Amino acid sequence: ADQLRVARCMLAHRRNVTFIEGAVEDNPLWGKRVDWVYSRFLLMHVHDARRALLAMAAMLTEGGALLLEIADIGSLR
Repeated sequence: ADQLRVARCMLAHRRNVTFIEGAVEDNPLWGKRVDWVYSRFLLMHVHDARRALLAMAAMLTEGGALLLEIADIGSLR
């Protein structure tokens, strides 16, 4: 939550940036779509990586992109 507060302060002047706090597995965009989803070192921390990936894919517009950075692929087992 502290990192989110810092990011909100630093980007408050940007009108095209929206911050949403929530569990990725629950699709916190509530059915809205985005052009790209970026996840860095997240999947190793969620209970159900498959559910999280499906939720991220559901957030994408047609032709959208999903960029994942994973520190340890073995952690996804």
